[in-house]
Amino acid sequence: MNANRRLPLLSCLALLLGLAAACGQPSPTGAPLSPVPTPAPTPLSSVPFLVAPGWEEVRVQQICLQVRQTAPQDTPVYAPQVRERIYALMELAGLQPMLEGAACQAVLTLDLLLEPLPAEYPSLGTCYSGARISGQVILKPQGRGPLTVPLDLELAPPATLEEEDCRPRSTGAPYGELVDAVVVEALAELWGRPVLERAGELRGTYPGLYEAAQERLKEIP
Repeated sequence: MNANRRLPLLSCLALLLGLAAACGQPSPTGAPLSPVPTPAPTPLSSVPFLVAPGWEEVRVQQICLQVRQTAPQDTPVYAPQVRERIYALMELAGLQPMLEGAACQAVLTLDLLLEPLPAEYPSLGTCYSGARISGQVILKPQGRGPLTVPLDLELAPPATLEEEDCRPRSTGAPYGELVDAVVVEALAELWGRPVLERAGELRGTYPGLYEAAQERLKEIP
């Protein structure tokens, strides 16, 4: 092998040796390089107890969440909005929401029924300016019967309405304005104040959730 062919090989070897030597060495700022730490799970002792009568000594941390929606045909799907808000608030409270079907300590199910509320307005006719979301919240821990809580939230049609605010089709009913209230009511009935108080940390991301939580907290001793 001639000298010209040896040079590229020697260069590659030198580069590999240099990279190996750099591993575990301090960064240019002098601090040692280390992987980003994984946050430690919240200890069970910090997880809030349930507040429903007869369940005050029960607490579960790893919870599979499922949200099911029943509504008139062609109604937009609001389950993802409900799910992402529940995830965010539960995590802040030390709970661990998990995907449906995972190995968990309990299953939390929200069965939601969406109903449009119409009203008649002079010169506008029928407008679907109100909405109702009812149903139930079911928490089923392993080895125990279910805890079932009813849900019933309503946004009544206003007495007067501007023409641009008229929703002539039932699928346009303002269900989205009830999403935050549904989340707050469901979690309030299960965990109460310890979970709702964390909504302040989501004020910038979900302002409606924060406002709904503040109103609900006024009703909790």
